[in-house]
Amino acid sequence: MSPEDRSLWLKQPAMPAPPGVKPDFENPGNNFSYAFPMYLVVFIISNSVFAMKIFTQIRLIKQMRLEDWMLAAGWLVYAFAFFPFGTMACYLPVGVHQWEMLNERYMRNMFVYSLTFPAYGIIMIFVKTNILLQYARIFVPTGMRNFTWWGAHLLIGLNVLFYTGYTFAVILMCIPRKKFWDSTVEGGKCLDWVVLLATGNSITLVSDLLILLLPQRVIFKLQLTRSKRIGLSLLFIIGIFACLSSTIRVYYHIKLLHTRTDNTYYLAKIAFWATCQLTSGFLVACLPAAPVFANHLKTKGWAIRVASSVRSLLHVSTLARSEATGDNQITTIGGNKHKHSVRVRQATDREFEELVQKTELSSLASVSRTEADTEQPLKRHEPV
Repeated sequence: MSPEDRSLWLKQPAMPAPPGVKPDFENPGNNFSYAFPMYLVVFIISNSVFAMKIFTQIRLIKQMRLEDWMLAAGWLVYAFAFFPFGTMACYLPVGVHQWEMLNERYMRNMFVYSLTFPAYGIIMIFVKTNILLQYARIFVPTGMRNFTWWGAHLLIGLNVLFYTGYTFAVILMCIPRKKFWDSTVEGGKCLDWVVLLATGNSITLVSDLLILLLPQRVIFKLQLTRSKRIGLSLLFIIGIFACLSSTIRVYYHIKLLHTRTDNTYYLAKIAFWATCQLTSGFLVACLPAAPVFANHLKTKGWAIRVASSVRSLLHVSTLARSEATGDNQITTIGGNKHKHSVRVRQATDREFEELVQKTELSSLASVSRTEADTEQPLKRHEPV
C-alpha cells in the first residue's frame, strides 16, 4: 500500500455502523469517567494487601519463603507492566464500539491490548504458584505427601506449563507482531487470536475452580476457632469472585467468537474482568498474613490511641443525641404514669481517656494469653 493510500485508509471507519446508527467519530461514547477510577481502586487494593504481606514476612515473621518471592515477582509485572498498559487503555478511550472509531484509533486500541495479553499470563504464573505453595505449606503436615500436597504440586506444574505456553503464543500470534493491529502489513501470518484467547481463558476458569476446591476437604476437617472460620470463608468468597470473573470473561470471549466484529468493545469488557481476577488473586495470596499483621497493630501505642479516640468520639456523639432527645429519663415498670429523672454523673474526658487506655492494655494482655493457649494445638495450620 502506498503512503497516500495508507493515509486515506487511516481516516476510514474501522467497521461499518449497524443499520440506523450514525457514528460520532469526533466524540464517541467513552467509559473513562468510571473505568479509570474503578481501575485505580482495584490497583490500590492490590498494592495495599501486597504491602501488608511483605511487611509481615520481612518485619514480623522475618522470613521470605519461595512463595513470597514468587508473589513479589508477580507484583513487579503487575505494577510496572499491566497497570501502565491498563492506564493507557483507559485513555484510548476505552469501551468504544469499533464502528465509532477510525482505523488510526482502532490500531492504537489493538496495540495496547496486545501488550496486556503477555503481562496477564506472566502474572498468573507467579500468583497461582504462590497460592498453591501456601496450600502445601499450611494444609499439609511437614514431611507428609497426601492428596493436597500432590494436588497442589500437580497444579503448579500444569499452570506453569500452560501460562508459559500462553504467554509465548500471544506474543507470537502474529509474525510480524505489527500485523495484529495493522492489517495493511503485507506478508506474514497470524493465528486465530480470538480462538486462542477464548481457549486460554476457558482453561484459566478450570484452573481457578480446581484451586478453589483443592483445600476444601482439609478445611472441613480442621478444628478452628470462629474467627479463623470467618477468615477462611472470606477467602472462599474471594475465590468464588475470581471464578465469576473468569466466567464473565469466557462469556465475552464466546460473544466475540460468534460475532468476529466489534473487537474494541468486547476486549474492553474482557480486560476489565481480567483486572478483577488479578485483584482477587492478590487478595487470596496476601490475606492469610492479615491475622499476624492485625496482632502487630494491637501492640502499637498509636493504634491504641486511635481506637480510644474513635470510641471517645462515638461516646460523645451518643451522649449528645441522648441529651437532645431527652433519653436520660428512665421509665419504671408500670408504664408512663411514674417517670423518675435519674441524674447520672458524667465522667470527664481525662477520666474516660485513662479508663479506655487501662481497658485496652488489660484486654490486650488477656487476648494475647488466650490466643497463645488456644492456638498452640493448631500451630501447623496457622496462615502467614
